Amino acid sequence: MKKLIIIIIAIFPFTAAFSQPGFDWAQACGHPFYGETKSVLTTDTEGNVFMAGSFIETAVFGAESITSAGGTDIYIAKHNAAGDVLWLLGDGGADYDYIHDISVDDNGIYTCGSFYGTINIGSETFVSQGSQDIFVSRYDSEGNFLWAKHAGSPKTDYINALATDPYGNMLVTGHYYDSIAFGDTTIYSAGASDIFLAKYNAAGELIWLLQAGGSSSDQSYSISCDNDGNIIFTGSFFYDLQVGDTLLTTLDPTGVFMARFNNEGVFQYAIQVDGNGLSAQSFAAFDNAGDIFFTGNFTDQVRFGPYLFDAGAFNIDIFITKHTANGELLWADHGYGAGSDQLKAVASGPLNDLYITGHFLDTIHFSDLTLDYTLCCGSAEIFMIRYTEDGSPAWGDQITGERGMVESMCKNANDELFVSGMFQFDLAFGDIIIQSSDSYSSFLTGVATGTYTSIYEFGQEQTLKVYPIPAGDQLYFELPAEISGLSYEFFDMTGRRLLKGSTSGNGKLDISGIQAGQYVLRIFNTAAGISESGIILKR
Repeated sequence: MKKLIIIIIAIFPFTAAFSQPGFDWAQACGHPFYGETKSVLTTDTEGNVFMAGSFIETAVFGAESITSAGGTDIYIAKHNAAGDVLWLLGDGGADYDYIHDISVDDNGIYTCGSFYGTINIGSETFVSQGSQDIFVSRYDSEGNFLWAKHAGSPKTDYINALATDPYGNMLVTGHYYDSIAFGDTTIYSAGASDIFLAKYNAAGELIWLLQAGGSSSDQSYSISCDNDGNIIFTGSFFYDLQVGDTLLTTLDPTGVFMARFNNEGVFQYAIQVDGNGLSAQSFAAFDNAGDIFFTGNFTDQVRFGPYLFDAGAFNIDIFITKHTANGELLWADHGYGAGSDQLKAVASGPLNDLYITGHFLDTIHFSDLTLDYTLCCGSAEIFMIRYTEDGSPAWGDQITGERGMVESMCKNANDELFVSGMFQFDLAFGDIIIQSSDSYSSFLTGVATGTYTSIYEFGQEQTLKVYPIPAGDQLYFELPAEISGLSYEFFDMTGRRLLKGSTSGNGKLDISGIQAGQYVLRIFNTAAGISESGIILKR
C-alpha cells in the first residue's frame, strides 16, 4: 500500500503528542443479582455514557435511587463524562427482567432484554407466552419512553445483542427454540435452537426478520453495523449451521462464526474459525474504514491463515483478528498465559484501532505486552488492551481486586474509554480504590486513553497538505501531482460518520456545521492503494 506524508499547517506552533492512559475516576453503583445479569454501556455524541442492566431490591447511582417491583428490574442511568449521574430510570414487573444491550443515536436510546411473567416498560405491559420472552424499547435522549415491542414463544427465548445503523434503524439478534413470533411474523427452527436477526425502524416497525440454523443448538452473541448500514454478527453452532447460502460444519462439536449482511438483509459471506475447543463467546466490530475486528475465546488450537495459536488442552486463551470488508484476513494475534484468560467486551477506536477487556488468572501476554498477575487463590484480574490498526498492542492496564468481573466497554466522542462490571470486595483502579458492601455492586470507570493533537506523519513516499490546524469552518487539501484524486470521510470520536466526499485535485472541506472538538479524518484512494486516518482538531 502506498504511503502519504500528511503535512499539517498550523495557525500556531504545536507538536503531535500522545498522553499516557490512566483512570480518571471510578465509582460503585447499582445492586446486581450475581450470576443473572450484566451491565452494558454506550455513549452519545456529547460524550455522555449510558449504563443499563438489572438490579434487585434498591439500586443507587450517585444521589439517585430506584426500587424494584419484584425479583429483578431493569435500569438505565445517564452519566456525563466525569461520571456524574444525570438521570436514572427503572422499569419491570413482579418477576425477573433483564436488559442485555443498549445503543444510542441522534434519535434516542434503544435497549433489548428479556422477561418472565409480566413486565411494565413505560406505558406498555407485556405478558410472556411461556417461559422467557424478549423485548426491544426506545426512549428519547432524556429517558422519556417512546415505544416498546415484544416477541416470544411458549419456550425460552433469548435476545443477546443490539446495534443501530446510520439511518435510525435498530438491529437485534438472539436465539429461540422451535418457533418465535415477532408480531404477525413467525419463524421456525431447523434444530434445537436457531438464530434470529431482526431489523426495526425508528418507529418500532419490524422491517425484516431472518434466521440461521442447523440440526442442533445455535446462538448469536454480538452484532455491529458500519457507516453504510452493513451488518456483522457472531455466534456459535453445534456440528452444522446454514447461514444464507453457506453451510458451515465442524467436528469439534462447537463451531464459531462471523456472518455479514448488507443493510437490506442480503447475505454476503460467513467466516468460520478453524480450530478446536472454541467458546461460544465471540465479538465483532467495524472500524471507520469498514474493516472488521473478530475476537473470541478458545482452548486447544485455532488457526487463522498462517497464524496458529495453541492454548493447551485445559487453558482458555483469546484470539484477536482483523479482516477486510470482504472478509480477507489482515492480521491475527492472541492473548495467553499459564492461567485461563477470557475476553468479555470490545470497542473499536477512532483511528481504526481496537480496545478489548476481560479476565486473566496468571500473567498474560499480548505479543510483547505483558500484564503481571498480582492476586492469588484463583481470583481473576481485569485487563484492558489497545491494539493499533496494524495489530500491535499499544498499551495495557488492569483493574485489581478479588471477585471483580468486567462486563462492558465503550468509547465516547472525547476519546475516553468507559468500562463497567461487578465486584464484591475492594477494587483498585490505579490509585483509585472503591469499596463494596457485603453483597455485589456494579462499577463504572472512566479511562483516559491518550489523545493525539493532530494527524501525524504516515510515510515517506508522497505528500498531502491538510490545513489549517486547528481547523475553522474550512479544511483545505493540497494533493501531490501524482495523485489524481482522493475520497475523504469525517468521523466523530465514536466512529459516527459526519461527512464524506471526494476531490479530484486541491480542494476544501466545509466543516462549518460541526462543533469544536476532536475528529477523525480518513483519506483514501482505493485504486492507488492509499488509506490513512488521523486526528483533526476543530476550534
